[in-house]
Amino acid sequence: MCSSDLEWIGQARRPTEALLRRMSDADLAVEIPRPDGSTRTPLRYLQILVNHDRDHAGQIRALREMESMPSGGEA
Repeated sequence: MCSSDLEWIGQARRPTEALLRRMSDADLAVEIPRPDGSTRTPLRYLQILVNHDRDHAGQIRALREMESMPSGGEA
């Protein structure tokens, strides 16, 4: 990923980071009801967010690698 991608991710996650800095361990463990009747904790949502960003970073890397590959018609 180029620096502009990293800067964009950092900017996009600043509000989340600010919120997390104010949360205690107890806050992160609170069960939040979901529409389907199950619950999730803020910590679980954070894990999902991290995995989501990591997956997208992998997609960006794969696309960039494909862009740098020579096309099939070149010798």
